[in-house]
Amino acid sequence: MAAPMAARPAALAPLSQITPISVRVGSSPVSVTGTPRKTRDAPVLAELIELHVVTRPVIVDCTYGHGGIWGHLPIRQSVVKVDINPALPNLDLVADWRELPRHYASGSVDCLVWDPIQVSDVGHNSQFYGQFVAPQAPVKGPSVNQLYPSFFDVADQLVRSKTGVCLVKMIDQVHSGRQQWQVLELVAEAQRRGWTACDYSLIWSAKKVDPKHRNRFHVRNQWVYWLVFRHGPACRGSGVRLKHELICTVCGAKFAAARSDARTCPGGRCRQRRRRAHRKACS
Repeated sequence: MAAPMAARPAALAPLSQITPISVRVGSSPVSVTGTPRKTRDAPVLAELIELHVVTRPVIVDCTYGHGGIWGHLPIRQSVVKVDINPALPNLDLVADWRELPRHYASGSVDCLVWDPIQVSDVGHNSQFYGQFVAPQAPVKGPSVNQLYPSFFDVADQLVRSKTGVCLVKMIDQVHSGRQQWQVLELVAEAQRRGWTACDYSLIWSAKKVDPKHRNRFHVRNQWVYWLVFRHGPACRGSGVRLKHELICTVCGAKFAAARSDARTCPGGRCRQRRRRAHRKACS
C-alpha cells in the first residue's frame, strides 16, 4: 500500500501529485480479483469494476475511512484515498468530498466511489454514531437526500463524460415513523442530472436493533445497495468476456470456447472431420 501523503493546499490541482505512488510509477495491469476478499462489499466492488470501469482506471474513493469496503482487493493499493478525517491513516488527501473539484482537474476521474453517511440524525450517544457519522460533517433532517445534489455537482465536474462511472453505496431508513426512500431518490436525482442508472448489486446486512426501541412498525429492510451511474446515455461498459470450457465432440479434448454452442475445438481440423462424418451419414 502506498505511504500516506500529507494534505495539500487547495491550490495544488494536478491529479498526478495526489495519485498513489503505485499508479504513478506504472506497472502491470491492476488485478481486481487476484486475492481472497474478506468483506461483503469487496466482491461486489470487484464485479462492478470489472463490468463497468475502463482498463487502468483512475479510481477516487472520496469517503475512504479505514478502507473497509475494499477488503484485500489488489486494486486497493491504486485507489486514491480521500477522507475528511485527518486522524485516519494511509490517506492520500484530507478533504471534504465537496472540495474535490479544487484538487482535481475536470474529467480526470474514471470511477468515483462514494460511501456517504447513510443514516441521518444519529445522536452522539447512539451505538451507531461511530459507524454512520463523520463528526466533521453530520447530517441532520429526515434523510440523507440533501447530499445528492452536492455529490452530483462534484461528479459532473470530475468524472469523465461517457466512460466514467460513480459507484455509490446507499440504504433506505425509517425516520420519525416514516419510510425514507433514499435509494429511489438517489436514482431519481441521477436521472434528473442526465446520468444513467445502469446497474446495482445487493448485500444483506444484519443490522443491530437499537435497545431503546420498544415497538416496530416497519419491515426491517436490511438490504444495502451498490449502484452504478454512468456519466452519459450509455448503460453498459466494456463488460467481461465469458469463456466456456467444453469438450470437443470429435477428439474429446477440453477447450475454451467463445460460444456456448461450440462443438469442436479451435483450429478447424476437428470441425472438418465432423462435417465429413455428417455428409457421409446423410449420403
